[in-house]
Amino acid sequence: MVDRPGPSGRAGGPAGQAELADALRHHLDPHGRVPAGVVTRLVAERGWSGRLVDVLAVLTEDAELMAYLAGGRSPDEVALWTAVWAATPLSAGQIRLVATAGGWDPEPFVVLASAGRLESTLRSPDGAVRLVGGERVGAWISDELATATGAEVLEAVAAAVGGAGEPAAAEADER
Repeated sequence: MVDRPGPSGRAGGPAGQAELADALRHHLDPHGRVPAGVVTRLVAERGWSGRLVDVLAVLTEDAELMAYLAGGRSPDEVALWTAVWAATPLSAGQIRLVATAGGWDPEPFVVLASAGRLESTLRSPDGAVRLVGGERVGAWISDELATATGAEVLEAVAAAVGGAGEPAAAEADER
């Protein structure tokens, strides 16, 4: 592998989605699916690091999460959605939180994170994932607000989760 900057600017990362998909094709399980934890093998074999690898690590933590966030476990699906999530300013921890809360489309969560409201929207004061209409709040946000404007996201979330509109202290520090 040529040592070149990856998407994060650090040397050693995959050049992009196509190179990542190709690498994933070399590590399929017996059913032709990308296995959970594949990032460990890719890092060991190729010495990759950087944003795509960090996001891939989150997406492939377990098979269910990967299938949910990527819409399946084919190399192309996993590489596509790794690139989509990697193109956001969300940290690996924030992506994990969104996934835990049932979110699948990053755009409305970028709005919430930029406003300092991600954690307070997705978690109730006791730390549990919030529910809206009986479903995890992240799923509701992805389903209902994926194409909404930033203002619409903030307004709808404030109406749905009430007092969760204010940034949590830790989120205010992250801005």
